[in-house]
Amino acid sequence: MDLWLDGNHWSIWIRKVCIPEIEWTRRAILEHMLPSIPDPATEADKTSDSIYYGDTEHFSFEEDMCSLAEYAENQGFEVYDRLSGVRQAAANMATVMLWHLLEQQIMFFHTRQVLTVHQEQTVRKNPEVKIEIPCKKGKEVRERKLLSLDEFHARLDAGGCSMTSLPAWQKVKELHLIANTVKHGSGSSAKKLYKIRPDLFSSNFYKQEHHSLPLLLRKPAAGEDLYVTEQDIAAYFEAAISLWQEFSIQIEEHSQKRDRRHFS
Repeated sequence: MDLWLDGNHWSIWIRKVCIPEIEWTRRAILEHMLPSIPDPATEADKTSDSIYYGDTEHFSFEEDMCSLAEYAENQGFEVYDRLSGVRQAAANMATVMLWHLLEQQIMFFHTRQVLTVHQEQTVRKNPEVKIEIPCKKGKEVRERKLLSLDEFHARLDAGGCSMTSLPAWQKVKELHLIANTVKHGSGSSAKKLYKIRPDLFSSNFYKQEHHSLPLLLRKPAAGEDLYVTEQDIAAYFEAAISLWQEFSIQIEEHSQKRDRRHFS
């Protein structure tokens, strides 16, 4: 497959549009969104102290101080549990935000550069349109969405300009699995993710213990059963930026080689 890419144009687009979008999203998440959520331990202590030392409206003077202390402690635990869940949910959902930003950038490139003009017009009218995939004799005819990552990678691979061969891709693939697990819970993505990152399925409290993949992931989007850290998030942002940097170099080299073949 003779894949034509305008390396000069798209490498500029990558540097001026894609990478800044990711960098600003990283800044918003790591410097503003996550730090804005109160520290669970601090807020739990504030709640317990407020009840024990000041807020006695829930207790009559006849009740003993042990009951008051127990009530204050329980309320503190609830605050800690709730805020910990919110913080973890925000960290988990940050991977979904990053993955879909990256995916939409890739699909924009796919639509405008990889597809033909006719195909671009087709998917604009119907994004769900499918094409038949050539199969060996005797095999059933398969179909694939024209506007999909599978089609994008298939065309680049066939044209000798594979994104999946770039060094940053493996970390981005991990990001994709996490985003799918956050959205869908149990499933094939969770199983694949567990094989490469079993530590993500144990909270910090249980990191040193061996845990198998839960049969049912309850609510990863609510901070349960999946524990992405801020260090993980920073690494995924770095991988996304590196992927575009590597790809911009690759498409420039690809277009230069093609030009030399056609004009020599």
